Amino acid sequence: MCSPEVQENTGDLIEGSKFRWKKGELIGHGAIGKVYMGLNFETGEMMAVKQVDLGEHFGPQAAEELKAMDQEIHIFSMISHPNLVRYYGMEKTSTQFFIFLEYVSGGSIATMLRKFGAFSEQMVSNFTAQIVDGLHYLHSQSICHRDIKAANILYSNDGVVKLADFGTAKKIADVMNMSTGLKSLVGTPYMMAPEVIRQTGHGPPADIWSLACVIWEMATTKHPFTQYTDRMVAMYNIAHAKAPPNPPETLSEIAQDFVRKCMIIEAPRRASTKQLLEHPFIGEG
Repeated sequence: MCSPEVQENTGDLIEGSKFRWKKGELIGHGAIGKVYMGLNFETGEMMAVKQVDLGEHFGPQAAEELKAMDQEIHIFSMISHPNLVRYYGMEKTSTQFFIFLEYVSGGSIATMLRKFGAFSEQMVSNFTAQIVDGLHYLHSQSICHRDIKAANILYSNDGVVKLADFGTAKKIADVMNMSTGLKSLVGTPYMMAPEVIRQTGHGPPADIWSLACVIWEMATTKHPFTQYTDRMVAMYNIAHAKAPPNPPETLSEIAQDFVRKCMIIEAPRRASTKQLLEHPFIGEG
């Protein structure tokens, strides 16, 4: 996908040198950006179009979101996998910034949990296998997602799970060297690994910890630290924990073992995606 000339959204067909598209209904929004349905008028394919309007009141918050979008584009340009949202292209003008992405019809896992409640263990296993497959690909490319959570995992109507939102993802030279790993405090508080909160350096194992938190959500509709209603209190206790929380009792022993291998306080001891793919909780599928 190339970059056509962008016009103000009037509902009209937007003509470009190599393809034409039209903006549809608003389907989501961020701090300053919005996400619209889009239709490629040459292929007939639906798209999700992230848009940021660059007005005269463009301030630090907008600049930070644009930085995240630039980072997302950089990561998207390097990846391609069935369990990652596809990237079609971007365009930037003096007034607007767009990212064109695959439209995933079912919405997020977080939305599904709100609508239908906790998933069956078979469904958790199926979704987890796909999430791990996507993470295994990212980690093999030395990329950390850094914000794995139910809201950032999309589900299509044909049962395919896709990781989305790569605005905080990073590519690092040596992801296993925790002394030189990423040290910025990013992610969602209740999903953060201890080393992320402590800012002592983190890499792919931080994604594995967050994966366990997502399994927790899928199995119970709640994150594993519900006893802490205040986010700062939760972060303090996660950072200083001597042992991880016990897995949900509703899960089978095999599933609980999988969660335990993901939620080890010492990051280097956590299971890798390669090891998780061989675990009987998802490997037998």
